This record gives sequence, C-alpha cells and structure tokens, in this order.
Amino acid sequence: MADLSRLVPGAGSDAPMSADEWDGLLTSMKLLKGVDDIPKPKRKRRGQQEDEGEFSDYVLSRPELHNVALFGILRDMVDAACANSEAVRPTVAIHILARFAATIGRTAYIQIGDQKRHLRMNALIVGPTAKGRKGTSTEMPSEMYRLMEARMVGGVPLRKLTALATGEGLIHMVRDPLHDHEGNLLDGGVEDKRLLFDVSEFAGVLAQARREAATISTVLRDAFDGVKLVTPTKTSFCEASDTHIVVIGSVPETEIVKTLTSTDITNGLANRFPMFYSTRDKIVSMPKATDPKLMDRFAEHLSWAIYEASKQAQVCMDADALDYWDEIYHALEAKTHPPAIAALLARQSTYTLIFAALLALLNRQAVVSRDHLDAALAWVQYWEDTTLFVFSNGEQNEQAIKMKGLKDEIVQAIATLGGVKVKHSDLANKVTNKYQKAWPLAKDVKFAMELLERESPPRIYSETVATGGRASNLYSLGPQGDE
Repeated sequence: MADLSRLVPGAGSDAPMSADEWDGLLTSMKLLKGVDDIPKPKRKRRGQQEDEGEFSDYVLSRPELHNVALFGILRDMVDAACANSEAVRPTVAIHILARFAATIGRTAYIQIGDQKRHLRMNALIVGPTAKGRKGTSTEMPSEMYRLMEARMVGGVPLRKLTALATGEGLIHMVRDPLHDHEGNLLDGGVEDKRLLFDVSEFAGVLAQARREAATISTVLRDAFDGVKLVTPTKTSFCEASDTHIVVIGSVPETEIVKTLTSTDITNGLANRFPMFYSTRDKIVSMPKATDPKLMDRFAEHLSWAIYEASKQAQVCMDADALDYWDEIYHALEAKTHPPAIAALLARQSTYTLIFAALLALLNRQAVVSRDHLDAALAWVQYWEDTTLFVFSNGEQNEQAIKMKGLKDEIVQAIATLGGVKVKHSDLANKVTNKYQKAWPLAKDVKFAMELLERESPPRIYSETVATGGRASNLYSLGPQGDE
C-alpha cells in the first residue's frame, strides 16, 4: 500500500506532510461531524425542478358549471346548441340570458332598498385563445333571437354592436333629444335606449380605459347602475337618460390578467363584469346546425317571454324564497378571499338577484322561487370559481382560508373571554395557546385582528387605552346579523 504521508502536501508547501502532521490532521477530522451528518447537495434528474416550500395538495380546479344553473327552458336551449357542435354550455347560456336582459328593456326590476334595479347584466367570457370557442357559442343564440324578432310584428329589433371604444361614443348612441336655449330641436336623439354590445376583443376596451382623460370606465359603471350618462365636455355636450345597456366581452385569460389594472378592480368596473370560463369540452370535426323545429319552438317561447317581461313591473320573491334569500345573503357576505379577488366578487349578492329574476322571466314565471335562487347561486359560484382560477393560485387561496379560520377563532375567543374589552395579551395567549403553537404567530394574530376591524360590518372593535408604559388595545365584539 502506498505511504499516504508522502502523497499529501502540507499547507503552503510542495513538500509531503510528515507522519506527525498527518496524525494531527486525522485526529482533528475525528472531532468533526460525521460524513453522514453533513448535508449533501441534491441531485436532480434532467428536466426536474427543485420544489421549494412546504408541500400542499390544495390545487385550484378548472371551473365547472353546476347543472342546476341551467334552469327550465334554458337547459333545453343549451342542450340543443351543444348537441352537435363545440359550443360551450356556460357561454351559450350567458349569451341567451344577456340578450334576453337587453331585449326586455327597462321594464322589469327588482327592488333593493330605495333603488329600482332593472335587469341589466354584463358578462366577461374568459378562456384560452381559439380553443375557448367563445365565438362558436354565440352562433345559436344569435340565430334563435333573429327568429324571435321575425315573429314579433311591430317590435323594434334590438341594436347589437360589436365595437366599443369611447364613453362619448357610447352616450351618443343612446342620447336624449337636444334643444337650444330657445327650445328649438337640434337633435332628435335616440328613442330606443336598449343596446347590446358583444365585444370579441374586450382587452382593447380595458386598454382604452387606461388612457388619460378616457371616460369609458366611468360610463360603463354608470350604465350598469342605470343613472343618467353625461359627456363632460362643452363643445360636444350630450346626455342620455333611462338607458338600458348590456355588455358581453370576450378576452383570453392571459390578456385579462395583463390588462386589468388595480384601478379597474378598486373603482368597481371589474366587479360589474362577472367572469365566466369558456373552453371546449369535446371535439366535433363537422358541426351540424341546431334542429330547425327546436329553434322555432325556442323562438316562439322567447317571443312570449319577452312580451310578458316587457309588461312586468317589480319581480318579487315568494315567501319561501324570501326566507332562503336571508340565508344566502349572509353566506355571501361572509365569504373570505384574497383582497383583489374579494374586490372582483364584490357584487355577488346583486348579481344573484339579477340572475334569479332573469331565469324566472325567461321561463315565463313572474315570481322568483327557491329554485330560481339555487340556479342563480350556481352562476355566482361559477363566477367565483372562474375568478379564482384566472387571477389566483392554490397557495394564495389556501392562505385566505387559513386566515378566515383564524379570524373566526379570534371572534370565538373574544366571546369566551367576555366579549367586551378583552386585553390583547389575553386574546393572543388564548389563540396561540401562550405561543406554544407553530401557527399562528403573533404577527398572524395581529393581521387577522386588523382584518376583522376592516370587515363590513366589522366583527370586532378596538379601543386604545393608556397605561404606565406602552398603550394597549382592548377588543369587543360588534353587533352581529341584523341586530
């Protein structure tokens, strides 16, 4: 065997180490951690990525529309449209409902407090480019409504436009008559204030809204709310009252994430446009036209449903639906999501009522029942699932779920400790088991308590009290429910 002492050079020298130096080196090595205790670099197979962070099996699934959403005649229409084509069921249904809402005009309404909310709805169809079949899904509804309009003798066809660029242009299309100071008529205006926009490139509308001095965002928000629209210029002053405008937009999911700004989210534009995912679920190489006999039957049903809805005033709920709505409303308001997602879904309760009323009228029923509310809830859930799928990820949503659990635990802890003027230290000790838990940490508890105070309405209230040293907070429960 070779003499190792003659092969290992000493520090700073080309000469071999002596036997004494080699023995000293071996002794010092024995004092180190064993080789098996030293962390080894991970070897990765080719193409394998390192997984950093804690493993989680929570993954957001692709949105799926529950069958209960397609209530009554709507399901028959959607089944017929999708039987021999690649049309997407939720997208077909949205086009049918949105066009129905636009066609009936400013007649039927739901009463929300002192507000008469006419049945306007917007929608944003989101999905992959080409494979989303967003355009294919408009074909059957368009033909069905064309047949319906041909049956309605004396009826005024609904204006349908495919481009939307400026707020001023939108107002001009539904403008009121204009008179000079002496009362002479300068512009006869537009008599029919119904208008449907079906915009295949809605990302362009969002890009236009970002331009300086652009009014399109404000006008779209006001149009949904049904207030008077006004062009804010002296040279081309124009106003439009009693309008009834419905907008359906289509956009690839990659584009909506890039073009929708934080301003669009916080100023309320985005939550006036519920989003619905669209992607084909089958391949049909040679699509066939929808059965003409079915189309005639649907057109006849639509003509009667639209006629009856145009004579309808307030759409009310029956007694069972009213009790059910109270339960639904509290559940919707108690939902917790990451802040941006919560802002996008802020009008869920309003849209639940709109969907329920539209589904009732489409089925020629004048009163909203529990079944209509169930169907409307399915649509709102699909909107929520789409928003989470497009704008969020599993980790963010999982954190929001954990934070909701912590907030509920804090509220329960305050109640257990008396409910009034509970010390921060007592509350934190109870929730964290005197900081013996791995989670939550003190910062998590503090953040959850801040979120609770920012809820609407807040579930807890705090007051700052002076002490001999640092000021401290006392926490009390806020009034719950309708008390």
